[in-house]
Amino acid sequence: MARRKVGGWLASLAGVVSVLALSGCGPQHDGLTGISVDGSGNWLIVVAWSSHRPDIVLIKHDLENQNVTDAELDAPATNATGTVAGAVKTMTVDVVHPSAGWTVRQTMQPLDPSLTYAAVSTTRDHWWVTGRVKFRIDDINRLAPGEVLYCGGQETQYRTVVASLEEFRKAARSDPCF
Repeated sequence: MARRKVGGWLASLAGVVSVLALSGCGPQHDGLTGISVDGSGNWLIVVAWSSHRPDIVLIKHDLENQNVTDAELDAPATNATGTVAGAVKTMTVDVVHPSAGWTVRQTMQPLDPSLTYAAVSTTRDHWWVTGRVKFRIDDINRLAPGEVLYCGGQETQYRTVVASLEEFRKAARSDPCF
């Protein structure tokens, strides 16, 4: 009888492990990453989240099926706006000329017009990640100050959206693109 109990327990454990492996347990999602421009035309990364503040902003592109990191910046501890617990908070960084407090781990080179880039942010432990946005230099050139380019949509029909900062903040709570 003891053998039957152990066998049943092992079978249950194997089932749980299989479910976890198949479910793709990985980073949890909270918020969105977008692209904007300031009044001088400098492009910016805008991050919005509700409960898990990102520590790192990344810019990447694919090259021959390899993920290439173009820029990596660590956010300062006090760079979020938003005062109510549970409210969507935001932070913005000029990737090329980051303000004081941002730590540059990898410097962004000029954008290549032939490449598609992706911007995303994550917590230091990589357990929480925001929805990413894919963009090209032409996308940046079409933005006006106050507009944010981000990935939005419904489950299987994600699309690139241009909206106001307020609409972006609302979407960060309910419309993640991963």
